[in-house]
Amino acid sequence: MSFEIRRMSRDDIPEVGRIGVDAFNDLMARHNRPPLYPDPQVGPLAATAYFSIDPERSLVATEEGRIVGSIFYRLRGDTVSVGPATVAPAAQGRGVGRKLFDTVIEREPGARSMRIMQDSLNLSSFELLVRIGYSLGEEVAMFTLPAGFREERADATVRTARSEDLSEILAMDRRLFGSDRRKDFEFLRRFGKILTLHSGKSLQGYLAQMPTPGRTMLGPGGAEEAAALATLIRHAVGETLGELSVLLPARSHEIVKPLLETGFRLVGLSNLMFRGAWQPPAGAYAYSLFPESH
Repeated sequence: MSFEIRRMSRDDIPEVGRIGVDAFNDLMARHNRPPLYPDPQVGPLAATAYFSIDPERSLVATEEGRIVGSIFYRLRGDTVSVGPATVAPAAQGRGVGRKLFDTVIEREPGARSMRIMQDSLNLSSFELLVRIGYSLGEEVAMFTLPAGFREERADATVRTARSEDLSEILAMDRRLFGSDRRKDFEFLRRFGKILTLHSGKSLQGYLAQMPTPGRTMLGPGGAEEAAALATLIRHAVGETLGELSVLLPARSHEIVKPLLETGFRLVGLSNLMFRGAWQPPAGAYAYSLFPESH
């Protein structure tokens, strides 16, 4: 049976979201892990968020008119951020994922770099990405802090970003990560908020907070020094009662160790994969709600 790839429409979002939740939860179940998304609302909400960033680069795979998979990708300067990409559990192992990834490569021949976050439990997707030219960039750890009362940790040098701060945040983000994420930050300011850390008039770091059903995601975040990023995370912990999650480079001992001492627990590991050019970001950083954008 052949599959067709077409542009996603807004009417596709409920089914795309449902398949995304089913695919990730099926992966967890096969490894005796709790569901990654116990709340099914997360799927359509996440699909809506990705679709709103770049509708032109949101694709679905169909079989006899039924959606069996999807992929989102975004052009950030000369970098293509790929993902999430999901295939319905019943359609896996039949080449749907390969066709989705190949379509992105064909549509963006001028990309200097392609990047995607790949779950380390999914061995078959790792093999697929290597076969089509991706390499391992770095291992990424997801930490979660359970909901509950937290000690107030407000810092006078931390404040919510204002509209006039956006250009300075974007300049630091581009310097650290090398990609243009203006649309991402505009989305995060609209639906969440961005914390900034200043020393005098100089920006020392930033950290986004994005509420989602069941938890608040921290990130993206960036700073010249690890201590500045740690201050921003502590501030976010102090002002949030619900569950918190953050994605960090697993090798960042100077950030990871204090997180564990605060009560965060490791809940998953992923691989940042790249095709083309990639260098580890400078400074200290947290990955984002759109983690493949690094």
